[in-house]
Amino acid sequence: MTNPSISMPGQEMLQPFMQPFVHLTQRNMQLFTSFSASPEMVGLWLKNGQRMFSQAVQETASGKGSRQPHEAIEQVQANMSEVGQSRAFAGLLQGLMQSHLQFLTDLAQAQMAALGRMPVQMMENLQQAAVNGAPAAAVLEEQPARSRRKAH
Repeated sequence: MTNPSISMPGQEMLQPFMQPFVHLTQRNMQLFTSFSASPEMVGLWLKNGQRMFSQAVQETASGKGSRQPHEAIEQVQANMSEVGQSRAFAGLLQGLMQSHLQFLTDLAQAQMAALGRMPVQMMENLQQAAVNGAPAAAVLEEQPARSRRKAH
């Protein structure tokens, strides 16, 4: 049961919990953009596109029609193998690992900061409830689920 006189956690309270996720997303988007726009990948895609286009032209000119599905799959597998062996891909994987390690660090710091603020927030909620005449049990109900967890 929610007491209307007690405010729910606002965006300012949730923002520290969301910040590590936002930073992770931003870092990963930068990594994927750098990877896809790297000279090595652009050159590889242009080379493979040219190869596929010239094969299609030759097949059309010879009257063979389109390739069989298994031939297209083999071509895609060969292209993906080239991507997997590139320095740009190795850099992408290394960047993703660093990005996720930084995310875990940021998340742990945000959790520790929240735990440090919990007693102060609980006291403020109890004082607000006392001023507004709300029962103390209703104040404790309003605490976010994360703040009620016991340390293991």
